[in-house]
Amino acid sequence: RFLAEQPNVRLGAHSHFHDLVLTDVHPRKPKPVSPWKSARFKDVPEPLRRGLSIRSRLAFRGFEFRQGRLVPRSQRDWLDDIRRDTELCLGWFETHLGRTPNAYCFPFNEYSPPLIEVLRSCGFQEFYASRSPKDPGIIGRMDIDSLPAARAPRTK
Repeated sequence: RFLAEQPNVRLGAHSHFHDLVLTDVHPRKPKPVSPWKSARFKDVPEPLRRGLSIRSRLAFRGFEFRQGRLVPRSQRDWLDDIRRDTELCLGWFETHLGRTPNAYCFPFNEYSPPLIEVLRSCGFQEFYASRSPKDPGIIGRMDIDSLPAARAPRTK
């Protein structure tokens, strides 16, 4: 609340659940999967996970694990997930800060046209991701580790 009231601070949204999905869409530059991400799918047998990536549930349609099988999420279920997550996120801002953000930084820096479309319909006007995107509507965000103060030598 204190930060939200400062004149030089602007708060944006970053989703409500920050959840994951298994998908057959692979990242361009694969990275090792974080243990917490793998743990999210511990109930999915390894043979079913083989050949799939763990990505943003908001940005990718992906698969649901039901009755021992991976089933593609319907377009409707995917869009409903985006809307629900966004409504809960905006509700949190309103309840706790009394304001509505218009800037959004994508979870895991992953986005898709359907996600952006839903976010725009909810009032978001600025979108941030870490990479230099081909989409001119996405603003490159600065990683906190690249800030000069983050690299300043520590004093005792």
